Amino acid sequence: MNSKLNLASLYLGALFMVLLSFSSCLSDDSDGDVENYVEVGDVIPSFIITEADGEQFDSSTLRGKKTALLFFHTGCSDCARELPIVEKAWNELKNESDVVFVAIARGQTADETDAYWKEHQLTLPKYHDREREVFELFANSYVPRLYLIDREGVVRWMGIEAFNLTSSELAGKIRMLDKDV
Repeated sequence: MNSKLNLASLYLGALFMVLLSFSSCLSDDSDGDVENYVEVGDVIPSFIITEADGEQFDSSTLRGKKTALLFFHTGCSDCARELPIVEKAWNELKNESDVVFVAIARGQTADETDAYWKEHQLTLPKYHDREREVFELFANSYVPRLYLIDREGVVRWMGIEAFNLTSSELAGKIRMLDKDV
């Protein structure tokens, strides 16, 4: 009887850990229904991110470029799975002058993401939406979110949580942003 109780406790503990890892992608998300404020076919909203050191990123610089815009959080297991794929696509395309990758940390500071970038050897350009103001122009919950945006600022493809793409497939979609993807 004791072994059955120990086995049940082990299963419950494992279930708790799995649920906890899923919740990290949802932490601090709004209550209620998931809403996407930006969908495929929409023009992205204008935004400016100001880093703690004063550096700014202005979305207007994306016009005329094919863009991969990623929202992430370093505590999210889905983000941990997708970030290396986006990183590989970035490395494949980073020398193409008409392609831009922008990763935005939702609700995090540079101190929180720098260690993660270093540990996972990521080089993808990143910015920090500490107060979630930019993220909330796009949606009310769930990361990672990847928007592939054409030269006119129109979202042509969107992935949420699981992108189901290899890095080569992602790079191919970005290259094809002049056409429908």
